[in-house]
Amino acid sequence: MRRLVIVAALLALLAGVGAVPVSAASPSPSPSASPGLADQLRSRLTGSLAAAVGAQAQLAQALSRNAAQRESVRRQIEATDARLAELDASLTARQERIAALRARIAAERASVAALARAIDEEPPGLLARLARARGLGELLASMAELTAAGGRGNALAAALDRDRGALEEQQAEEQAERARQADMRGSQQADQDRLRALMVEQDRVAAALGASIRRTRTELSGGRPSDPAVAERLEEQLLADQAALIAAAQQAAWDQAALWMEANPGAMASLGPARPPALSWPLSGATITQPFGPTDVAIEPPYGGYAHFHTGLDLADPPGTPVLAADDGMVAASDSSATGYGTYVVLGHAGGLTTLYGHLLQPLVRVGERVSRGQPIGLVGSTGNSTGPHLHFEVRLADRPVDPQPLLVG
Repeated sequence: MRRLVIVAALLALLAGVGAVPVSAASPSPSPSASPGLADQLRSRLTGSLAAAVGAQAQLAQALSRNAAQRESVRRQIEATDARLAELDASLTARQERIAALRARIAAERASVAALARAIDEEPPGLLARLARARGLGELLASMAELTAAGGRGNALAAALDRDRGALEEQQAEEQAERARQADMRGSQQADQDRLRALMVEQDRVAAALGASIRRTRTELSGGRPSDPAVAERLEEQLLADQAALIAAAQQAAWDQAALWMEANPGAMASLGPARPPALSWPLSGATITQPFGPTDVAIEPPYGGYAHFHTGLDLADPPGTPVLAADDGMVAASDSSATGYGTYVVLGHAGGLTTLYGHLLQPLVRVGERVSRGQPIGLVGSTGNSTGPHLHFEVRLADRPVDPQPLLVG
């Protein structure tokens, strides 16, 4: 993203956190400072104050959205925990039923074996039974009853065995569902942890903004600022605070998309298996105004060991130009912010690839919508941290930004 001129005023304010009081750390005001310079400093700080108050309100909204997302994930975790408890209770009861059936099957088969031994006695045993019987007919009837009882025992054992098999199949299904629920629980907890970490960062930036606003108001209430060193030190710290604010806003966009994709695995699976990334240009014939990689633009957040890093590709085109989906995908996030990406759309693609389209004038799609390669998903704008109409196109693979240019094939 290119440096936003208006944001430069905000950057001139956000610096107060961590600095020692001006009275203790600043040199005495230079007696040679001209009234013109003092007026310039005051004008700059006044503009910064107005911008910072606006940023403070925007950040409060971001914190509110974060809290709503955390509450939504908390409810999902509660529902998953309840389902896990149900499955655990069902699996325990089913295991007890399976054990009871196995015991009955063993008992029935033992009875059948005893009957079989009675029927298959040696001839002396048959002669003894014949002697006790009133006749051959009674002996044959007795033998038939034993045989029938054995058959019934075998049938009952077979039926019980079938019931046991059905219970074991149901048990296997519940165990598989429990494994899926446990995986989902892990993902939900990871989402909650990520949102909590983002909240901590947002709180830190909010504290930086609040302190900067207080320090700037103190500086302005003392009359015309006359020491350029004070203003310079404020601006340097404000650049760092603004970068943190931008990073928090950008991370919120990716977290929002990740939450949707993890909550809708079926929709993502419908996009097909992973394949080598081959994307089409989101703008045809646009001018590249800033490439991917390290940059000296102060408002770009740090990444990869660099103080400032541009994580996407900036493509300039007239406002209102349709922005096209780089590949088939699902709309995983679409929102607006006064800083960072401004108005943006994030698409989830097959194989863990995601693409982001930032600084839009307006989106043309909604979260949960399936889009096709080349479909218009927004219009070129200049929202967020932007100096003019352009598209910030960002590609992430496994949640890591990668250079889009080698992946763009037409």
